[in-house]
Amino acid sequence: MLKRKWAIGAGLAMLATASHAGIPYQQKQVCPVGGQKFETTGTGSCSTFGLTQDFFFKRPSSCDFVTRLPQCPDNKLPLYKDFTKDEVKLLETYLASEEYLAIEARSRFYIAKKVDDFLVSKGSEKVMNFSYLLGGLQNDRENTENDSEYRQWVIDAGMEDIKKGDPADVPYIRMLMGYTAYLGGQFDHASALLQAVKDDASVKDSPLVKTYVAKVERCIAAKDTALCPSSDYVMPEDERR
Repeated sequence: MLKRKWAIGAGLAMLATASHAGIPYQQKQVCPVGGQKFETTGTGSCSTFGLTQDFFFKRPSSCDFVTRLPQCPDNKLPLYKDFTKDEVKLLETYLASEEYLAIEARSRFYIAKKVDDFLVSKGSEKVMNFSYLLGGLQNDRENTENDSEYRQWVIDAGMEDIKKGDPADVPYIRMLMGYTAYLGGQFDHASALLQAVKDDASVKDSPLVKTYVAKVERCIAAKDTALCPSSDYVMPEDERR
């Protein structure tokens, strides 16, 4: 199974060859717990379209049809990583627990975080980081962006990435954290995060950063969490490229 890295910086993007970009194919999957077989949709390569992006930094692409975070149809286990034999044994018990059964209807990204937390508590290495959680906001926003617990996970994971991640990504992580805090009505926290972006000399000349921060700050000032919908494009039409 391929692990994905979600692009968060303005210079990061998926690259593709024009001859194969956006061609779907079916992938056979086997659920590690229960053995159920199912299919997902993949592609050999993918092209993104310019710098157009929304408030979660999702860009339109030639492969929006791709299955995001495959999930077993029966027990709803998200296949966010390759599980070891020991982890599968642990999951056989966990997936039958009351705790797990209570969250089966939640976002697959939410379930993946809970499964990962469970495995980490048993000694596994943590996988569900900021990039994966951002993927939930980008690709399953109807089930994540209005979930206060999930939003807090994103903010907490962003703080971890700021401390140990690539310095070039820090202002973009702060912007996403600030916007996520704004969605939850955490206006003071959101303002502080965006102020840190404005104080960052590395992005002081970025049109995207200036526009993003200014728009979210206006929505924060209005104290209206519906004023900046996540699916709106950040840059005006005539400035997209």
